[in-house]
Amino acid sequence: MLSAFSFANGIIKVAASKGNNMLSVERYFYADGVVGGTIILSLVFLFLAIEEAREILFYIRNNWNFDIDSNIGGKIYKGDSTGDRDLVTNRSRVLYGRPFLIVVFLAFLIIHIAVLFSK
Repeated sequence: MLSAFSFANGIIKVAASKGNNMLSVERYFYADGVVGGTIILSLVFLFLAIEEAREILFYIRNNWNFDIDSNIGGKIYKGDSTGDRDLVTNRSRVLYGRPFLIVVFLAFLIIHIAVLFSK
């Protein structure tokens, strides 16, 4: 968390050193990669949200029968192993795993957007 704070503090110092005579659009070119990071986080967040919506619709149409595999998206494993015995169940993946990933990426996206608009 300390590195994120020092990164944001560095961005604010760079923007302040550029002077107040910059146009509002020019400030975003001096964002040190925050714009690119925001775009990437937005795309990953949208991808995960669309996958989750597709899976939920699939299981709604199949009466929440998690014994059927939807074959949507990637697989999630328990721990470091990628063996079939360590594969997370469909129910855990749909109801817990991917929503957790969505919340994490959304939190980072909100932080990036806050840094961008703090200029």
